[in-house]
Amino acid sequence: MTTQLSVKRLTHSDLTLFKSYFYDQKASGHSESKQKGINLNADVFIGEHYPQLAAIAALTEHRVPLDTYFQGPGIQPILNLQRKALKPKGAKNWRLNGELVEDNDNPDRFRPLSPGDLALFEFNGQPAPTNLRLFLFSRNVVEDASAHGVLDVWLGDRKMAAIKGRELEQLLSSVV
Repeated sequence: MTTQLSVKRLTHSDLTLFKSYFYDQKASGHSESKQKGINLNADVFIGEHYPQLAAIAALTEHRVPLDTYFQGPGIQPILNLQRKALKPKGAKNWRLNGELVEDNDNPDRFRPLSPGDLALFEFNGQPAPTNLRLFLFSRNVVEDASAHGVLDVWLGDRKMAAIKGRELEQLLSSVV
């Protein structure tokens, strides 16, 4: 199976996919985002990983189902949910979208996430993705601090970037 890797710096609107963040922001009176999904920057998601996806997805109204496995932040059991990659009409970017994400066994699981935290996407499948492992790294979680720091430096001022498996292994090999 073909694997495509990328790292993304999460924004306020990306974090609205997580139920705890969505409702915490709403309750605190912060600006509401109508979005409930993580942007998948087109230059990386389509340009580097899935150049044929636009044509393929036209047959499914630009919706691609994804068997999605959430890992993290910190040491958490894997959470498997069905989500989709979709391209809203008129939008430049695709989104990881679906219902708000909540871990019913641990409702506070995603609460440590904040803008500037990182997500590592591991898409599998060609010519379109069929599943996704999404690793979440919060600088507010002790177990994530080292990996977050290394990936943050690597990403620099980019919002999202593709990374090769070997390069990722080398970066994370320094993390204890």
